[in-house]
Amino acid sequence: MAQEATLATLIRLLSEHFEIDTADLHPDSTFDELGLDSLAVTELLVVTEQETGARLSVADAPTGTSISLADIAWHIDQRRGNQAPAPTAGADG
Repeated sequence: MAQEATLATLIRLLSEHFEIDTADLHPDSTFDELGLDSLAVTELLVVTEQETGARLSVADAPTGTSISLADIAWHIDQRRGNQAPAPTAGADG
């Protein structure tokens, strides 16, 4: 599944660029839970774009610190043209 590959890339990039232990990174992990702010979401999208070559729009990306890694992976896959159902994991409210 494309989203699983995208999640694996996000986990690796978060570990490398934000020094977060991969054991703490799960599809339903939110940026809030990881202690990262909305600037980190933007930075992650930029790094992911550089890594994958996918054209990602920060303006179209989910924002806020209550979004999950699955939400970000879904957005990336949609931008890359991978058709997948919307994620069911995510933070409340």
